[in-house]
Amino acid sequence: MNDVSAALCLSLLVVLNIICLSTLVVIKRKRATLVTFQSLLVLVFWTSVPVSGVAHMINDDRGLGFYNLVDSLAGNVDFIRALLAATAGTIAICGTVSFMPSVSVTTGEVDGNLRALQVEQTNGTSLLLIGFGTMLLVPSVFSIIKIKTYAESTGMARVTLIEGGAAKYAFMSHWFAWAATFIAVGFICLPRLRGTWFRSAISLIAIASIAWSLSWSGGRSVLVIMTLPLIVVVAGVLKRKTWVVALPVGLVLAYLSARATSSRSEGYVNESAFSTLSLLDWQWGRFSMLGFGSRVVEDDGFLMGETLYAGLRTIPDAIAKLVLTEPVVTSARLSTAVTGEKLLGNADQRYIVPGLPAELYMNFGIVGVFVGLAFLSYLVTRAERQFTTATHVADRIFWSYLCVVLIFCTIPAHSAAILNYLVFSGAPVLVLPVLSKLYRWWRGQGSRSTNLALSSESEVSHASRIDFETNLSCPEEVLK
Repeated sequence: MNDVSAALCLSLLVVLNIICLSTLVVIKRKRATLVTFQSLLVLVFWTSVPVSGVAHMINDDRGLGFYNLVDSLAGNVDFIRALLAATAGTIAICGTVSFMPSVSVTTGEVDGNLRALQVEQTNGTSLLLIGFGTMLLVPSVFSIIKIKTYAESTGMARVTLIEGGAAKYAFMSHWFAWAATFIAVGFICLPRLRGTWFRSAISLIAIASIAWSLSWSGGRSVLVIMTLPLIVVVAGVLKRKTWVVALPVGLVLAYLSARATSSRSEGYVNESAFSTLSLLDWQWGRFSMLGFGSRVVEDDGFLMGETLYAGLRTIPDAIAKLVLTEPVVTSARLSTAVTGEKLLGNADQRYIVPGLPAELYMNFGIVGVFVGLAFLSYLVTRAERQFTTATHVADRIFWSYLCVVLIFCTIPAHSAAILNYLVFSGAPVLVLPVLSKLYRWWRGQGSRSTNLALSSESEVSHASRIDFETNLSCPEEVLK
């Protein structure tokens, strides 16, 4: 790539960065806060694509990334296509969230009205959360022990691939995060325990325990995915005092992320692989993978939904493996299988994650990137509205987790991650709203029966009083 082409490409990337930053400003002006799932979506896309593109161009550590656009023989063509795809994605996400109403996560403002979280004045909901969370402790702690034992026996500092029948323990270990979340929120919602510092301490203990349970994965994104629902729900309870929890929690998450990064670097010969530019370029960033998507299309043509179909099949295939003796065979490839095949020469090596924008490009080109990311922005906005308008804490936990999965399991991940985190890792979150609704229905039925009984007693008493008063007013009839 010559100097003129590089300057033009860098200029366009700077423009895309300005558009994303301006969108965050628009959200701030609409809601007087940046604490929204819409802003989080824009932030994740901004850092994953436009910022990643700039880092890829100025990063001197060539060869550390999985696909080098600048120095490759086809770099010019792939870079231009990656730029066009990044532009389409920026317009889709920033345009959608700019024209759709944003909602404040901390205050619950919807069109100027305050929809605060309703904390019931009874202990029933809190006991439901604490009881359900306690039930999850047994299988989740058992799974964590199994996974940690597996890691020690294989000598793996970070478990990225689990063979044999131990795979089920991976997602069951995630249930510990929900056990900690449910128990913490249950105590926070107790009517008699409403001190701000108490709630802050409970939240920090829960987050620290979640981090401990996820230490075997060595992941940073998974830590955010499993802790963010607790943080935003607690923020809805504290409202204007969110900083009491946000500040220490932010410091704890930053420390844990830095520790995870440090532990990862021990497995690399070149420590510069963990420089700031490399982090923005290819570890978190996904711009170069858009160029890889262009190369896949150039070599094999558009995949026409193959990887998306394979991502949808992960759930029924996993269930089939539990009940069938014969393995499920399918020709559809996951996007991680495509990256393993093309970049590593082995489709079974599935640790290179292309990101949803690159996956959409592999399947449907620039049009797919635009339509797919616009639809994703719409889904996040709708789920965010459901979260902020929900008045029951169980519903808020569910909608917050859905928003987090839609953001962190898409743009920096791939299509198969969405259902895996929703159905397997998030199974307790799917069950919780059902239990909450059953409890509210049972409580309503009990209240209705009590009211009917009191009403019947009142009518009988009223009728007796009328009879008595009528007899007193007609003594001659009584004498007869």
